[in-house]
Amino acid sequence: MGCGGSKATVAVKQTIQSSPQPSIRFVDFTDLQDGYPDIEESSFLATVLPRSLYVKLEQLATPQGNSLDTIIQVEVDHPTPNGHGILFPEVNSIGLFSDFVKSFSSKVYSLEEIKIATNLDAGRLSAAKFLKEKHFVSCFVSTHRSVAQFAMATTSSRGERRYLFDALAHALTISQSDYQGRTILFEEMDAKEKKEFLNCSCQLGPPDSPQCIAAGLAREWPEARGAWHGTYGTFTAHINTQEHLHLMHMFAVAQGHTLHSAFGDYLESVSELGLALQYHNLSFAHHSIFGHLNSSPYHLGADLSVELSLQFSTLSQHTLYKDIVKSPNLFPTADLSSDGSFTVSYDHHFGLSEVEFLNEVLQRAELLAEMESLYAEMDNIYSVLPADVKGARGKALANYPTFPDKGTTLARLLDQNTYLRLSPLATKHGCSLDQALEYGRQNPTDRFWFSLHDVDTLEVFGEVLLPVVKEAYKDASSPPPLSGLGPTHLNGARTLDEDLISYCYIKVQRNMAALPLTAHTRYDPVQINCTVSAVLAELKGIEFERMTLKYFCDNYRTHPLVKCNCISSSSGCGQVEVWLAKDLDLAIYTNTEEHVSLVFSHQSSDMLQVYQNLCFYYPKIETQFNSDSNSKFAFHPQFGFLSSLPKRFGLLMSCGVLISQTCCKMDALQMCFNPINVSVCSLSTGDLLLCSNTIFVDTEHTTVQRLVDAALRLSELEYLGGVVEGCGPLVEYHPNLPDLSAENTLLAEHLSPVMYSTLINKCTSKGYTLDMAIQVGVDEECSATPSSHPGIVAGDEECYDTFRELFHLVISECHGLPQGGAMEPNKNQLSPISPSFTDPAGLKQVKLKLHFNISSFAFPPSCTRAERNHLEQVVSAILKELPGVYHSLQNLPTELRNRLKNGGFLAMELAYPQYVSTNIMREWPTGRGVWLHKDGSVAAFVNGEDHIALTSVNQDGRLTAAYCSLLNSFSEIKSGIVSSGHALACHSLYGMLTTSPSNCGTGLHVECVLSLPSLSSHPLLGNLARTRQLSIVNVDQDLVTIATQQSCGVDSPDILSRLSTSINYLHQVEQHLAKGYCVHSSTFDIPLHSTSTDSSDDYPDVSLLPLPLSLSLTQERFNLLKCCQTSRGFTLEDVLAPGVTDPAHPVGVVACEAECYSVFGSLYTQVLYNMYPGVAWQPKYSKDLVSLQKMSSQFSCLAALSFEVRRNLASFPFPSSVSRVERTEVELILKSALSSTSLGRYVEGGSDSDGEHPLIKPSWCGLLKDWPNRRGVYVMHDNMSGYINLEDHLLLSITAKSSDIATEYKKMNDFLKSLEVNIQSEGHQFAFLPEYGYLTSCPSNAGSGVSVRLKLHLPRLTKHPQLLQLLKSVCLKMDKESEAVNDMTGEASSTLSVIHLPGYGTPIDQSLWQLTTALCQLSEIEQSIQVSKKSKWTPIPLPMF
Repeated sequence: MGCGGSKATVAVKQTIQSSPQPSIRFVDFTDLQDGYPDIEESSFLATVLPRSLYVKLEQLATPQGNSLDTIIQVEVDHPTPNGHGILFPEVNSIGLFSDFVKSFSSKVYSLEEIKIATNLDAGRLSAAKFLKEKHFVSCFVSTHRSVAQFAMATTSSRGERRYLFDALAHALTISQSDYQGRTILFEEMDAKEKKEFLNCSCQLGPPDSPQCIAAGLAREWPEARGAWHGTYGTFTAHINTQEHLHLMHMFAVAQGHTLHSAFGDYLESVSELGLALQYHNLSFAHHSIFGHLNSSPYHLGADLSVELSLQFSTLSQHTLYKDIVKSPNLFPTADLSSDGSFTVSYDHHFGLSEVEFLNEVLQRAELLAEMESLYAEMDNIYSVLPADVKGARGKALANYPTFPDKGTTLARLLDQNTYLRLSPLATKHGCSLDQALEYGRQNPTDRFWFSLHDVDTLEVFGEVLLPVVKEAYKDASSPPPLSGLGPTHLNGARTLDEDLISYCYIKVQRNMAALPLTAHTRYDPVQINCTVSAVLAELKGIEFERMTLKYFCDNYRTHPLVKCNCISSSSGCGQVEVWLAKDLDLAIYTNTEEHVSLVFSHQSSDMLQVYQNLCFYYPKIETQFNSDSNSKFAFHPQFGFLSSLPKRFGLLMSCGVLISQTCCKMDALQMCFNPINVSVCSLSTGDLLLCSNTIFVDTEHTTVQRLVDAALRLSELEYLGGVVEGCGPLVEYHPNLPDLSAENTLLAEHLSPVMYSTLINKCTSKGYTLDMAIQVGVDEECSATPSSHPGIVAGDEECYDTFRELFHLVISECHGLPQGGAMEPNKNQLSPISPSFTDPAGLKQVKLKLHFNISSFAFPPSCTRAERNHLEQVVSAILKELPGVYHSLQNLPTELRNRLKNGGFLAMELAYPQYVSTNIMREWPTGRGVWLHKDGSVAAFVNGEDHIALTSVNQDGRLTAAYCSLLNSFSEIKSGIVSSGHALACHSLYGMLTTSPSNCGTGLHVECVLSLPSLSSHPLLGNLARTRQLSIVNVDQDLVTIATQQSCGVDSPDILSRLSTSINYLHQVEQHLAKGYCVHSSTFDIPLHSTSTDSSDDYPDVSLLPLPLSLSLTQERFNLLKCCQTSRGFTLEDVLAPGVTDPAHPVGVVACEAECYSVFGSLYTQVLYNMYPGVAWQPKYSKDLVSLQKMSSQFSCLAALSFEVRRNLASFPFPSSVSRVERTEVELILKSALSSTSLGRYVEGGSDSDGEHPLIKPSWCGLLKDWPNRRGVYVMHDNMSGYINLEDHLLLSITAKSSDIATEYKKMNDFLKSLEVNIQSEGHQFAFLPEYGYLTSCPSNAGSGVSVRLKLHLPRLTKHPQLLQLLKSVCLKMDKESEAVNDMTGEASSTLSVIHLPGYGTPIDQSLWQLTTALCQLSEIEQSIQVSKKSKWTPIPLPMF
């Protein structure tokens, strides 16, 4: 079709009658208040819809019930900067709310009067004289149309949408026949068709912005949505997407078009489509004032979008070409390219008609064509130049920058001529040199003096910008990108102060190379959000939850992002979105300083875990972003990752820790840390943020390590103080801070200067202060007390809450509870003991003591004389009502005093110095008294260390009887206290409150006297007691007095139950010592805080377990171990996993890490005893392999020999439980150590090009995670290979070159010594315990860790029926390889493969001596075997070791 072409106009089938004017229906809102939406005054909606206009229109509604609220609802819910959420649901609503439409249009288009005269007559296009085909590059024209008879696309029903699709598809087919197109539903498109559509039109996926989803555009997507596509690709129409119809015309010079013909074809196509639509009695929606009507107010009027590219190759050589093209009278918004072409876009709505507007564009292009014609003929074009272009040089130099320092690199390179030459240039996103230099004009002291608006800025203006960057970083090497292959350890990270640091994070920021940067005027935050969302949706292994910034800040107030001030509700450009990873401390947000920010964090001081997460997960995320050119990270090979500011080039990474409390001065800290590139800032919450930003020469490891070092330094500074030049003292400690450096109490361990400064000004309602409470720990007399002494007392019950920070830490350590952890409320109960409880055997004497105080009275350290006397009167009155006798301590008869002392009732410990310091002994013995039960079993001491101390003694060792007597007396006294109008001093967490924190909880302590003749003099007695939370009170020859330590966090029956278990344990050790066995602390490893029960629901069926495990895992041992775990959290369930999942497993247990041998040692030991019966208790191993002396070296039956050595690194979990990050680090460490020991090559994944050295899969599935990643073999000379990360960290295989066992053993021994030295130089060591030797994943391999494989040539013996019995008798077993060969051939081979495993408890020298002896005997037996003529074998006498 040409301009005003001759194609016959389609006949109109039926004339569409004009629709009647809509009737107005008023809604009665008289009973309601003003419904003006809750929006910000500065928002776009508030600007176009003031309250007065809303009140005027709010009661109007269309016949279909659509009101003004319906139109603005999406914008209210999802505000946008330009009001794209304002949508009209139907045609009638535009006319009804015309005042609102006019207000919107005047704001958007700056029009005082809205008018439009539609004209699609292509014959009225003006002719072109100079504009030729060579000037035309391409043209894209689009428009939107809605059908008047149906609801808009946002509210149309399924039926309407289906009918519209058929009608519009038919109209397009008959009206656009010249384009030979076809209609395709989106849901029916194949991959080829989707690619074809994507190359020439918009995206085919559902609208995913919050506004589009809320508007309903994505409902039932993609049903009844599709496109009509011309065969030649010049015409495309989308149906039922954002509007009913979206028409797009694409013209190019390759298709024989000129600009004139392209405009003409467009006008004819739209006109004929409107006529064709009348076949269905339909017409396009149109209004006399607002022109073409659509759901979006941005699609009203002419709704004509034009993007055209023109080229004037001759004129572009003129020095003023840029000024000519961008003249206000021509194309001021054009984007120029280096080849002389330019692109310009227009969105036309009101004022001129379609034809008038296109004529204006043609006339401007015609003027440029005329200038080129004159310039080509060497004529003067000055006469036709726009007036503003004349004198353009002076105008251009008006923006020339003024450099404060003329000696800088940029000032030297960018002279006026260079500036005029580069000024017309622009990047593909339209960034000019002036825009790049605008940052320097605003920040004249910046050393770079420019900013990047897109990645191409460095390339387009590289002539002057690149030397500036190179000069700044001339001494730095190129920074590597982040990688998970670097070191994953951080020196000192595990020792960061948990009390000082509450949050930590690592933030990585990135920009996408294909999109404008944040400083660019064309920066589109919505496009950034859509791109990031699409990338993260494809990321495997991590699931994200997407949310707005406001939702995140409102609902995740304690997230490290918020607490560390990384992001706030005012961050970014208003389009910030956040993605939170599920099951991972990772947050990703957009549109702040850079496109994308990735933050790995943790709500603790565990920076090591955060850093390991970064090393493992970041490479995956980066790979996903870089897999698509639209989202690829902006990276320069010389300058690293690019930012809008060149001073941030490099890794674009920062990390920080939140300091919750410190005594250090802010200005002093800044002076301390600024030299090491660590900044300190104070947050509004009063916390400090310690932050380390990458500099150009940094790697990710050095950045994080620098922060860790600074945090450790800060922790030291709080205690060491010091003076900073210019700032004075670094730390402002309270002047009364005591010197506890020489004390060994728990107070000295836990009272930090910060805590003292925080608590010193607090006091209880009775006036008891912190200094009073800690005086007992400050006095020099206490320096000789045991280190377990608290060093602090409570003056009244309020102390436990007033000074809770200190008391909680002391209580936790006194009673063996997790440091600073939460305690279970209401746990400390005094209750009757279970009827099934039986007294432990062997007790000689039992003494139980119970401390408690009465509420509302000050405790003895702060009790006044009057209070003490009053309290004695109250308590004595109660005690006198009980069966027994009460005496004041002043009037205590001598006979009764001696009786109480001899019976162990009268406390003599009040003479200890610490009680003098606490004022407990003031006015002694006034106000004190003693009560003795009539049967002599229980006594009460009043106003001693606590208000009341009950003591129950049983000289026969009957624990149950003593406890019942104590409990009965306590119940009677408690009832009397309540009856007198008082109550016990109790706390929901700490139970009964006592003067000393060591007595709180139940208040119960038990002392027992045991007869332990052998153990009483054993050096391990103290260690064995401490591991059971017992203390040794006294040792008198064979008699040992022990006492319980824990009374808080546990009920009294549990205290007695654990005591009984511990006593039985000590008696068991005593029995083994009496038999002459060697005993170690892990021999009978009964864990702390384990309670023995009669049954357990989770006790496995031992009949299904491997034999060694089934014989070892008794019900009692299971109950004792099931609550235990290692420091890394491995439990009994992890240890038993092989036996539970694989009944054929040879052992049934596995070691997850080295610590398992200490925590679960009793189980491992018993399993090994069942596998190797007769082994002495707890053999001792040495790290040094012994030298073999005088050993037979030649054996006629030995055909081949190899050694296998197993080792594990002590600082990592073993392979069954190691993480991917840890497995990587183990591989790097062992590769380095092996390469330092011997030359060789590493084959990752095993099996090199020759098919040798394959990795043999372990039989247990628990060792196959991520197989065979990060596993391999290091192949060395001398037939040595090191297999990494199989069953153990290292399996060293050494194939002997001769049958000389002693010589080959020496070679292996020398190699292992060198290897261990290299391992230690890396800062690691092999896992080793004297009781078990070298520790392995399978306990049966522990010990020396050495096994020997042999190939024996025994042609007669291999056929003998007693072969297996014979091998077992000499400690050999058939290799699986030999068994398989025999099974396939059906007959015995003359060569036999066997394995010699040193049994548990057998030293390597003794084991190899057994092996050589066995080989000698096998050789003799082979020669002595005779076969009778009847083929009957002669029986062999079996040797025995």
